[in-house]
Amino acid sequence: MSSPLPLHDAPGRYSEAERFLAGLDADWQALVETVGPCVHQPRPERDPYEALVRAVVYQQLHTRAADRILQRLLALYPHGRCPAPDELLATPVDALRACGLSGAKTASILGLAQARLDGRIPDQQTALLMPDQELIHGLSQLRGIGRWTVEMMLIYTLEREDILPADDFGVREGYRRLKKLEQAPAARVLRELGQAWSPYRSLAAWYLWRVPRIEAAPYATQAQRWQAIVERDSRADAHFVYAVLSTGTYASPSAAARRPKQENVRYFDTPEQAQQAGFRPSRHRHADRRQQALQHQQAVTQACRLIEDAENAPSLDELAAAVGMSPYHFHRIFKAQTGLTPRAYAQAHRARRLRRQLDDPRTRITDAIYEAGYGAQSRFYEESQALLGMPASAFRKAGQGATIRFAIAQCSLGALLVAESERGICAISLGDDPELLLRELQDRFKAAELIGADPGFNQRVAQVVALVETPSAGLALPLDIRGTAFQQRVWEILRSIPAGQTATYTEIAQRMGQPRAVRAVARACATNTLAVAIPCHRVVRQDGDLAGYRWGLDRKRSLLERERS
Repeated sequence: MSSPLPLHDAPGRYSEAERFLAGLDADWQALVETVGPCVHQPRPERDPYEALVRAVVYQQLHTRAADRILQRLLALYPHGRCPAPDELLATPVDALRACGLSGAKTASILGLAQARLDGRIPDQQTALLMPDQELIHGLSQLRGIGRWTVEMMLIYTLEREDILPADDFGVREGYRRLKKLEQAPAARVLRELGQAWSPYRSLAAWYLWRVPRIEAAPYATQAQRWQAIVERDSRADAHFVYAVLSTGTYASPSAAARRPKQENVRYFDTPEQAQQAGFRPSRHRHADRRQQALQHQQAVTQACRLIEDAENAPSLDELAAAVGMSPYHFHRIFKAQTGLTPRAYAQAHRARRLRRQLDDPRTRITDAIYEAGYGAQSRFYEESQALLGMPASAFRKAGQGATIRFAIAQCSLGALLVAESERGICAISLGDDPELLLRELQDRFKAAELIGADPGFNQRVAQVVALVETPSAGLALPLDIRGTAFQQRVWEILRSIPAGQTATYTEIAQRMGQPRAVRAVARACATNTLAVAIPCHRVVRQDGDLAGYRWGLDRKRSLLERERS
């Protein structure tokens, strides 16, 4: 049993732990030095019962959403604090559900209250005297409580200093990055490795959680900088300049100047440093491509405004002439900047205008078609299914006249809703509460006819369940993918990411030719309604963290682990 002595109460305990971990090897020493002093902040004022109740509320939810649910729960009681077990058991289930708790979570916290009254959840003083493994084994038997939840309670509530949450994705991913491994170790392997970190495994986990946040400075080495010059990488322009001894000049990495000999090159972080060293700016034509990139950006912006302001979409020749470029050159620049051709951009803008017009009940459908820029109704009806996913009249009526078949099943990740339109699978949702999943489907297709599962639909549901259990297997079913042109480009790239691999939001934006559209890519991932089939779970932050996931980070973590195994 590890000592229950609070870490922050023991003089020098954090410093002692830092020295111990830094002394393990060079990698740990670099990690401790980079992260700095440990500022682990336990919450010993909460007893195990309250800690577990809070943990259930926060499971698989974004912090802000869970905060609101917890606030509504605490507001049910005059004292505004976590309710005592008997208070919680006396609270009507409907009142708890009204706070935003799912049926499963409601049952879990009521079970915790009863377990506290039955003595299966010890009080603070009793828990401080119990061995770690006894607590883990006993509490993880409770409904809705897993090993990881108990380990977090031991670290943060009971202030145990020698707990290693080896099942935690962040800990295992942190160790992978620390040791530069191709894949994270399994939990069993990490527990064996972690024996060397005792008696400070809790603090070792604290440091490992922060490894993904440590990013090497881009273009930090001379080899990286020389490669940027060879490739004329414009992204490196903001990080350094290079000077040439034989000419006495300096330039940006993307300069169109003749490539110098590597032994004649010197690197400087800023142009000012190069000038102080006696070098002058290169006067070679297009020596700095940043101005050229700015001109291209301004031309594309001007063209976008012309498309948006025009009653009828301008032709490629008209747009190119307006910005002073040849049609071929303008087409290439426009697609590189936006990820779309001018024609696709015009179609996407026309679709937005059409949706706005159809949302206004005072506008006739015929008028909406012409206001959106269609010269003839026949042209619109050729494109209406691709633009709206349904006829315009059905779109205006929130799906009225459309038929959506659906079924709700159970899988290892919880409740699973599958819905299908006439064009294909239009919704795959995961969650704790089947009723909430159904309400979300009803909100999305307010006036459509929703038909519960029939025998012929069960086979499709089974295929989707198989996809969730084995994401790498793929899904051989038609999909009804509805979104803007930009969103569909993002989703197309997501579907090209191989199982077992991940990509960052930045990488996806770069693949689209829009390196600055990182936030737009993230929004497109967040609006995906086809879980796993469009694998937005394979997108991570630049630092390797999982970031958000519409259906809960635990599910995202589980899907990634399945694909890697």
